[in-house]
This record gives sequence, structure tokens and C-alpha cells, in this order.
Amino acid sequence: MLLVREAVLADIPRLARVHVQSWQETYAGLIPDEVLQNIITLESREFQWQRTLANPKIKVFVALDADALIGFCSLTVRGLQAELFTLYLLKASQGLGYGKKLWLTALECAKSLGAKNLSLWVLEDNPTRGFYERMGGMLDDSRDEKIGEAILLEVSYLFKL
Repeated sequence: MLLVREAVLADIPRLARVHVQSWQETYAGLIPDEVLQNIITLESREFQWQRTLANPKIKVFVALDADALIGFCSLTVRGLQAELFTLYLLKASQGLGYGKKLWLTALECAKSLGAKNLSLWVLEDNPTRGFYERMGGMLDDSRDEKIGEAILLEVSYLFKL
């Protein structure tokens, strides 16, 4: 049974593991291997999640299936604008409605904090872009993003809440 709840400090090791694994599954062939192996490590993700969960302006939700952490999302709200920083699911859990459940949780959180719009950035070549389009996202902007030594194109989606 799927449960989505706000993340707690005890989730950090599992968040880091899912973060690393989902990057490897999603970005293999899109991001250079040395970046995936040397920059996106368990240690770096644990440190990132410690800082993220300590920040009261960032909301983090985890998806659990039979107590196994299978995905997460994070967002912030600044005035009327929300930004989704992350939404990742393990590949084996994709296509089962879990991503949509995380997505709807993020939208409800943003609305409850007064946001009227939500935006997010995603790699142009990310195979999961179709999910955001099915959720009603409108292409809004693009930019170059440096990940390790690689420069990759990102696009943004805008959602009216």
C-alpha cells in the first residue's frame, strides 16, 4: 500500500539511496558517467538531505510502498510562486500512479501555502518530461545547467494552481 508523508530525519539514508539510484536509472546516457559515479554519491546526497530537511522553507515528501522508500519530492513556496526542486521514483515504481500521488501531494502543499503557480526545471532530454506535460505543464523557459563538468540544457514547466 502506498503512503506519502512528510520526510523526517530518519529517512535521510533511504532518501540518499533512492536519490542516487534514480539518477543512475534516469540519467544514464544523458549525464556523463563520471558525474553519475563521482558527484552523485551516497555521501553527497546524505549531506544534501541533511541540509534540505533542516531548511524550514523546503517541504519534502516521501513515497513508501510497504515501508520501502521508493520516491520523493521537494518544493518551496516564495509568495505566490512555488518551485518543485525534485520528484524522483525508482524505475521499478514508475507507471503505477506513485509519481502522480507525490505530484498531487506537492500541489496541495503549494496551494495550502498560498502559491498560485508552480514551476520546475527538468533536463531537456529527460525521458520523464511527458509526465509533466500530462499533468498540464506549459513549457516556459530554458537554460544551461552545469552538472559536474557537463553543460546540459534544462527546460522549465509552469503550472497554474
